[in-house]
Amino acid sequence: MTKKHVFTLLGVLVVLALGIGLGTTFNLFGQGAAPNKTFLVMALHWGWVAAPVSGDGRVVLKEGGQGTQIVVKKGDTVRLILYNPEGMGDLHDTLEAQSADFYKGKYGKDKYDKDVAEMQKADSPIRQHSFKLDAFKDVNGKAIDVTVKDHELKMVDFKADKDGTFSFICNVICSVNTAGHTDMKGELLVEK
Repeated sequence: MTKKHVFTLLGVLVVLALGIGLGTTFNLFGQGAAPNKTFLVMALHWGWVAAPVSGDGRVVLKEGGQGTQIVVKKGDTVRLILYNPEGMGDLHDTLEAQSADFYKGKYGKDKYDKDVAEMQKADSPIRQHSFKLDAFKDVNGKAIDVTVKDHELKMVDFKADKDGTFSFICNVICSVNTAGHTDMKGELLVEK
């Protein structure tokens, strides 16, 4: 995936996020402070892609465009709008096509073909993802481990109360890859 593809993807995500984010900039849950940083985080089979929606948070693409680092400040109340575009048509198909060469290069054509066949089944467990961030609890004190099914949109609010770099993953175990979606990783960088 080239930088041009990544920036095009981010542009599309920002447009999507604006439509979604305008209605979510207020604290919908009545818990804690309203978020001052909001990000759209979209699950793709080659990794998480994020785009800032509101606040001065930023996103850094990791080398090669594979993976995302979300950057916030210590003390921020952060909202993540999690979206799984699985099977959403042209946009998803385009993104998957752009990542196909990366995927084939890493796993081989046979595994790629097997995974694509599995993804085309409507009830396949590979069509769902989870967002797991062990380092923080949500505003209700619960672990951040959210399953996001095909075409589903979920939100998580949390307080970035410690600085450092923290990993988030998809921990779905699917029939295609017994290790789960292990390449779907990203980082949350909380600056002082």
